[in-house]
Amino acid sequence: MSIDSSFIENTLRRHGPFIMFFYVANFPFTGASCLNLNGNPNDAHAVVVTGVDTDLGKVSMLNPWGWNTPPADIDVIVGLMQDYSNDGRNPVAFMP
Repeated sequence: MSIDSSFIENTLRRHGPFIMFFYVANFPFTGASCLNLNGNPNDAHAVVVTGVDTDLGKVSMLNPWGWNTPPADIDVIVGLMQDYSNDGRNPVAFMP
């Protein structure tokens, strides 16, 4: 699957907030419970993607603990999703 920024926007438009899975290695986010995940390269984590601002190039999300995570660069999110997908894993889950 080839993922770009429109994939995030289209998934939000069609399904609302969705779960994004990605590897914890080099976890690029900050905030409560975001740091020191210290996993091996195959460990995965999930966040809920709640919005995207294509003009600013930012993605809004929540950690499963319910805390807001600062908006992340859309290119970082796309890269994380693509890495997960490249290993044959689906990087998203949503309500039908």
